Parts: sequence; structure tokens; C-alpha cells
Amino acid sequence: MAVILRNEFGVVAVNRQVVTKLILDEMLAMEGELLPCTKSGKPLKKSRFSGYGDMTDAIEFTDERGDVCLTIYYLAYRGAQIHALSDRLFDRIVRSFSRFSYEKSVEMRAVCKGFLGEVKSKKDGVQKDIVHVRILDPSARSK
Repeated sequence: MAVILRNEFGVVAVNRQVVTKLILDEMLAMEGELLPCTKSGKPLKKSRFSGYGDMTDAIEFTDERGDVCLTIYYLAYRGAQIHALSDRLFDRIVRSFSRFSYEKSVEMRAVCKGFLGEVKSKKDGVQKDIVHVRILDPSARSK
């Protein structure tokens, strides 16, 4: 992801691992509302010993047509309003990124893979993911 920190001291490129950890921090701050999960819907929990460990599997970066696409996978607690939850997550991420500038357009996708506590059986069929999207356009940022 083309994220850059610009200040009076110069320019620093921020790599994907740092961006991933920033996003995971925001997800973990919403611990009572959502839980990071894999693309297949397996819940991920932070380990006391290894820190983030495989929690980074909850975030996927792709660079398509010169634009960056950031996909975040999570499970919601039962009764959550998915779009409102995704909006709060997006707002937290945007606030966290406010000190950075990005040179490319960033499409954020929050994918709810289901609800915590749901028991799924093969008879239930396939659950459709709930996807919410927000676009961050660098040209729309105030300088």
C-alpha cells in the first residue's frame, strides 16, 4: 500500500506490515463488537506470546489497476448492525491514517463472514458475505 508519512523532517514510506498492525489495532479496539477472522470465516485471536501472529490473515492487500484494495474480514456479534459497524471501523481506520498521505486511491472493503455464536451446519446452506465498501481518494484530501 502506498502510504507515506510526510512532515518537516522529510518523507518516510510505511510498509504493509505497519499498515496491517494499525488496522488490527483498530479492529481489536472494537473487541466487543467484532472479531477478526480469515477469508473462510475462522475466528482469529491475539496470542499473549506471539502478538499479532496469524491475525494478519484478516487483512488482504491487492494492487489493482494502480489502485489499492484493502479487504478486512471479520465476524460480528449477534444483533450488530453490519453497515453501521463497518462504518465505525472505516472511520477508525481513516482517523488512524490521518497522519499519513496516500498517493493512490484506496478501496476499503469490510467483509462480515457471519455472526459469533452461530452454529452452522451443512443443511443451512452457504451464507452470503455482507460486504461494505468505502473509497479513499487522495485528490479529495485537504492539504
